[in-house]
Amino acid sequence: MPLVQIGRLASLLCFGFCLALWGHQDSGALTVYRIGGEDLSAPEAADFGVPPESFRFEQHSWMSFEDDDFGSVNLLDLEPGHIRPQTLDKEVNLTPLIRERGGSIKINDGYGWKDEAQLDFLFDDDETTAFSGDTGGSLRCANGTPGRSGIMDALGGDPIAQCRYFKFDLGGAFIIDRVRFFGTPRRGDTFFPRSFRLGTNDGDVLKDGEREIKLTWRGKAFVDWDVVVERLENTDAVLDFQLPPEPVQILMFESPQGKWEIAEFQIFGTGSAPFASYISSIIDLGGPAVLGELTWSGNQAPTGRIDLAARGGDTSDPNTYWRFTFRGDERSRFAANGQPLSRTAYARLEGGEKAGITPDEQNWELWPPFFSFADGRAELSRLKPRQFLQFKADFHSPPGGENSQLDYLQFAVTQPPMAAGVVAEIAPAVVGAGEPTRFIYKVLPEVQLGESGFDTIEIRTPIEPRIESVSISGVEVEWEALRVDATGLEVRIPRIDDDRSGELIEVVFAAEVFRFGTVFPGAVWDSERPYEVRQPMTPGNADDLVDNNRLSVALQQTGKQSIGRFNLSSRVVTPNGDRVNDELLIEYDLINVDNAGAGIARLELYGLAGARIGVLQQTEITSGRIHFSWPGTDSDGQVLPPGLYILRLAVDADRATDAAFRSVAVAY
Repeated sequence: MPLVQIGRLASLLCFGFCLALWGHQDSGALTVYRIGGEDLSAPEAADFGVPPESFRFEQHSWMSFEDDDFGSVNLLDLEPGHIRPQTLDKEVNLTPLIRERGGSIKINDGYGWKDEAQLDFLFDDDETTAFSGDTGGSLRCANGTPGRSGIMDALGGDPIAQCRYFKFDLGGAFIIDRVRFFGTPRRGDTFFPRSFRLGTNDGDVLKDGEREIKLTWRGKAFVDWDVVVERLENTDAVLDFQLPPEPVQILMFESPQGKWEIAEFQIFGTGSAPFASYISSIIDLGGPAVLGELTWSGNQAPTGRIDLAARGGDTSDPNTYWRFTFRGDERSRFAANGQPLSRTAYARLEGGEKAGITPDEQNWELWPPFFSFADGRAELSRLKPRQFLQFKADFHSPPGGENSQLDYLQFAVTQPPMAAGVVAEIAPAVVGAGEPTRFIYKVLPEVQLGESGFDTIEIRTPIEPRIESVSISGVEVEWEALRVDATGLEVRIPRIDDDRSGELIEVVFAAEVFRFGTVFPGAVWDSERPYEVRQPMTPGNADDLVDNNRLSVALQQTGKQSIGRFNLSSRVVTPNGDRVNDELLIEYDLINVDNAGAGIARLELYGLAGARIGVLQQTEITSGRIHFSWPGTDSDGQVLPPGLYILRLAVDADRATDAAFRSVAVAY
């Protein structure tokens, strides 16, 4: 049985039980889920610093996907320990395997594509049986591009000539190495196609109608292809062709109707499927849960790519279904009985009533940008607690490249959440670049009965902040700084539970911003449940008196200058070992520059005569404050002779090169 069919059978047998397990949660527990990686040992509570009684682990299979729950698998081999794109053996005839791989083999009878019994002779491994080209229906031969008639040439330009067409749909794009076909031993030397074409279609719907040959019926194109082999005067009974190394999903064969036979039509592929994908079924966590870190393991080939994404929702169906009301172009999300359209109800509509399916953006996130596979980890939803999850993995494998492989996905959730929701915004919304600014971080919690609440707030900042105060409902309260560093702060506050739901919390701190659109994400957590996933805050309207409704901060007009503050701890450095000015602390701000890797920042040393002595520091640029200690040496580590020198800070970005200068003396 094909592997995908086994997967479907497995899902039918156990998927309901699997989802029941997904939905079962103990109050106040950390639950870790893993999809795939069944050959690995299970994680233990100690790995996460969790008491054994508060830890759960659920193992699930790559095969437990189900179309009815919006899951799908395309051109992947599924194993308990991994998934990877299907590969083809160039020595194995692919034609008999096309159907079980999800593809099809059809012929056009003049009215449409049909799966006729005679087609089986093409791949029954019996050279005495053959498909005959002079029986059954046919279709007017296709026209080519202007100025090229192709098959018509072989037929004396007859505009109404009839052709037979085979369409081999591989079920997905593969690299086809070669195609071979021939007749029977008894009549093969006489009854063979005298004129024919082979064509390919890569399955890209955006190019439909734009390819070289268009097969039409009643004036409409319903399949098109590019010609890869054309024989207008063929004299060979056995045909064997090498195809270009390009993705092929549909292979077309065209030949005028006549007295020819094909006993076996063989297709040999090679390499991995250029594109393959896995979409998990909708995962029901049984109730709102705080989504933690997603981790994964696998092998991304040097010339390949694996794109991973995850999305969350509040309903078991991520789509919205529409019905035509037949009042003009009006569409409705409701059935004739007034009930919202479900997937089942939509399927029962008459063809003319179906008005399309769109993503349910009210209850579901859209698929976000792909995670960086090389990172091996990423945060899941940074919005609110979600009950439903779905994962996607897209595999891209260029021709001749190695195969990529995904071993497992693993993530943790906390259920129930600390709060039904935590909305936050920051003020002011616009600040000066690199200027110390007093920020007010406003937090509005909604804590329902039965939820634990929280007593700790985390705020991420672009530079080490300075906490000033914490207020609840306008009254300053006692607070404790648990952490203050270059990544942000954690502050302990009086417990916020259902009795204090809806009270505005304000955390006041000072910090600087160096890049337009800097985000200050935040989270809350419960010190009595420190091992659980921290609940992120959702940007929104926490205070009607503040118009920001965001956690991002813009910069005032900064012009094109990328260098802000450029300060030295002293104008003199004395590298004599007496611990007084032995080193010079250099600090500079890079403002509103592109992300790391987009340019270079160099700290250079010059003599008064203008000659460059060396480069003291070179780094990829990123917005922020940079610290560097200089012990009065050149780029080779040799102590400089006494004298006056010039420090030049140069920032080479895409837009221009900015520079700033400071003078410094070396003395003993």
